[in-house]
Amino acid sequence: MMKKLTPSEQKTLIAAAVICAVFLLAWVLLYLPQVRKFNKLKNDFNTAQMRIQQIEGMISVNDNMGEAMELLKDKLNNLILKFPQTEKESLQAVSDLARKANLTVVSMQSQPKTPFLDAQGQPARVEDKNCQMINVSVELKGSFKDLGRYFSLLKTVLPAYVSIERVNLQSDGAAMPLLNISLVLNLYLLT
Repeated sequence: MMKKLTPSEQKTLIAAAVICAVFLLAWVLLYLPQVRKFNKLKNDFNTAQMRIQQIEGMISVNDNMGEAMELLKDKLNNLILKFPQTEKESLQAVSDLARKANLTVVSMQSQPKTPFLDAQGQPARVEDKNCQMINVSVELKGSFKDLGRYFSLLKTVLPAYVSIERVNLQSDGAAMPLLNISLVLNLYLLT
């Protein structure tokens, strides 16, 4: 048989439970978020440190700051060359890749170019070129497998200047199911 707790023992037990609950709440609400922030900052620091080491490695390999700067400029120019120069080129590339993936392009509508803004809300610039963004709605027809191939092509061929914002899939109800595919893409240009 269990002994009944006295009122003072009950108060002590309740006080201990309240202290444990307060400690647990403080740990969950204060400590854990700070640990997550710390880990994120630590990862950001490690990433920045790794980039610094890569740049320092280029400098030490070449033992010349001028040569390292030239290497970095060459890499930047190669990246810039991956961006299409005109809206027509970028829309054509998106359409050509869809056809290459055996998708039928039903329609493609683009919105006017808008400046791409950086984290401070200022228009982004790369090497004296403005970064522009074009919102494009694309209607396609094809199989799920072909759509997967299309996404893979976009990722490998145009990774620097296409982002997929929205995908809507609907079956056309036929025996051989084709999908009616609606995509919203953002294309990025340097002008």
